[in-house]
Amino acid sequence: IDPKSHHVFVTTAEYGPAPAPTTENPRPRPSVVPGTFLVLEYGTN
Repeated sequence: IDPKSHHVFVTTAEYGPAPAPTTENPRPRPSVVPGTFLVLEYGTN
């Protein structure tokens, strides 16, 4: 939240498949699909 404008900023992206689990990383996170990351701004004028 921007304290001056009172706008809210959120991020979004599409994710690809998660890699296979390993002993070092039993719960791997999926990677972001290139070109899909967005920052959205919500507020009133």
